[in-house]
Amino acid sequence: MPPTCPEGGRRVAGGSRVRGRHPRARAVGRSVRAACALLAAACAGEPRPSRDLAERFADPARHLVHIGLDGDTSQRAMLGVVLGARLTASGSHLVVLDLVPPHVKVFDRQGLLHAAFLEQGGGPAESKTAVAIAIAGDSGVLVAESGSRFQLFDLEGRLRGTLRATGISPLAVLDACGGAWMGYGPHFSGGRGEWLHALDSAPAASGPQWTFADALSADFIAMGRPYGAVRGRDSLFVWHELGAQRGVLTIPCTPGPARLRALDARDAPAPPSFEPTKRALAVKEGARISAGLAAPRDTVVIARIILGKSAESSVTELVMPFTEPRRIVRIPGAFVLRDSRPGVGVLVEAMEPVPQVFLMPEDSLLALFRR
Repeated sequence: MPPTCPEGGRRVAGGSRVRGRHPRARAVGRSVRAACALLAAACAGEPRPSRDLAERFADPARHLVHIGLDGDTSQRAMLGVVLGARLTASGSHLVVLDLVPPHVKVFDRQGLLHAAFLEQGGGPAESKTAVAIAIAGDSGVLVAESGSRFQLFDLEGRLRGTLRATGISPLAVLDACGGAWMGYGPHFSGGRGEWLHALDSAPAASGPQWTFADALSADFIAMGRPYGAVRGRDSLFVWHELGAQRGVLTIPCTPGPARLRALDARDAPAPPSFEPTKRALAVKEGARISAGLAAPRDTVVIARIILGKSAESSVTELVMPFTEPRRIVRIPGAFVLRDSRPGVGVLVEAMEPVPQVFLMPEDSLLALFRR
């Protein structure tokens, strides 16, 4: 395990000057900013957004690694639109899945580009529709595509294998117990969605088999949203919010049943509605959009972005849903919890002023709730 740094104990590589956006991401970035223009302030009766918390949360000097500011400014290292981000098991590398090719960008603990691969296309080691990413140990990188193809690489970008899981619409992938891969996303049969899938032939003796099914129309699948699935010390955590049984599923790595913990109604609103002809997500002011899951020290934290009228009024809602009482903080700005690793930290995406990904200590996230 790499040594951890106390808050403020290490200077971010390259300082804090904002660098430019990837040229090929500008058009997409305009669309993202237009969507972010809907983000807004918090609802009455809940904690007010704290600018002080935002400064503490997003301050590069408090982060273990910060990507997207000064540092490696090469064209291949620049972030376009972040689709996902994961940590290796030891935290030695951060891996970003980008809408802009090369789609996979691997950074070291100094925030410098280690490798960039997966170009645009339909052949081997290429992708047109990458949607999710997972990391096994310190070497395996699994990239899931919307067409049910999964490609496995090492950290250098060498293709190690390809898997097709017909009928699965992957929303998240994760390195599971016993060296297996787990996919989260619906496989519809007779109007019923099966959500958890083993993606390789690893024997089941080293870990549990997962079964989770729910009734849900495919119309409720919103691609591009950060569906949460992370590792704890001895468990996997999956945030399931698209069916009748909405909650966080805890899957133990030792023999034992999986447990679905229901979310409070404030944290598990009804699935978003779709306009029937264009199949477009109907976004309304005041709605909460999921923004990822983390499990620092095995404490579940979920994030939502509250929708409103302008990017300037964007608010991120961080919730500990299973504490008593339920704990919540609100931070001005749009942030997504992308991953967490026990003893390593929590990986966060910041959307403005340019795409950024940063690694913060687990205790730094938990400390936000102890104001």
